[in-house]
Amino acid sequence: MLEAFRGRCRFRQYIANKPAKYGIKIYGLVDARTFLTSNLEIYAGKQPEGPFQLKNDAASVVLRLIEPISGTGRNVTTDNYFTSVPLANSLLVNHRLTTIGTMRKNKPQIPRELLDVKNRLVKSSLFAYGEYSDENLNKCLLVLYVPKRNKNVLLLSTLHVHGKIDDDTGDAFKPEVITDYNLTKGGVDVVDKIKSEYSTARFNNRWPYTVFCGLLNISTINSQIICRENTNNIITRRQFISELSKLLVMPHLYRHSQIPSLPYLLSQKIRNITGERPTPNRDQATQAKVKCEFCPLRKNWFSRRFPSALEDSRMKHQKKKPSVQKF
Repeated sequence: MLEAFRGRCRFRQYIANKPAKYGIKIYGLVDARTFLTSNLEIYAGKQPEGPFQLKNDAASVVLRLIEPISGTGRNVTTDNYFTSVPLANSLLVNHRLTTIGTMRKNKPQIPRELLDVKNRLVKSSLFAYGEYSDENLNKCLLVLYVPKRNKNVLLLSTLHVHGKIDDDTGDAFKPEVITDYNLTKGGVDVVDKIKSEYSTARFNNRWPYTVFCGLLNISTINSQIICRENTNNIITRRQFISELSKLLVMPHLYRHSQIPSLPYLLSQKIRNITGERPTPNRDQATQAKVKCEFCPLRKNWFSRRFPSALEDSRMKHQKKKPSVQKF
């Protein structure tokens, strides 16, 4: 995902296929079914030497992102930037995680037979199985699919043991690996789209603020997902954000309304939001005059009594307008 940012930042990235083009790149681990974000990592470029220096290669990034789900037996879907045979074998053996992803054709582990598409039939598939032994821990399945003439799609999978054609695809004759990949590949893109619909970000030139707004957007998405799973209450994101913001700000409004020196207009707005009626101290009321709550400000009507306590007091502090009859 890409957080839109055009200010000064050493690790600002340019991604042509993103709407924002420029911004801060963030790697994410997202659930493909619920779209719950489990882990994030900001791409900060090459770091200086020291104890906090981390590798930025694709395999190292994936191994850091999958720490929350390591050993859980889940499947990880990656794009062609991350997918490789050594990474897939490492996830399967060391972390008990399977992998599905598209592969770039410049990987050295790909057989040459899979790269030749000139003589391949359209909508045909070719499967290649890795050799598995004590010396060679390779349980990967490579799939070559030709959707159009002189074009091929290459995928890697450790989830599928045998290469099969999905009968539900009809005349397309797509393998099951491609079908499962299409069902689980859009987690990060969906979260990025949801964030852009209702975002807390504002135009600024400070990248920490941009990152904070991005984390705030993701936290609202995660909280709505958790609320939906626990209560089975399905509401729109706009309504959820509105209710969440009110719940977060209400304790501060109550605390702020107790300040004695608070301006009258501000305290009145707070009471309109919270629905709280003023409860002044009667002993202090007789010592100082205060403005009438119901009279207009231009009248500057002062009183030692509190007309909000009794309804008849309201009429006493309001001047009756003269009645005018038209002839």
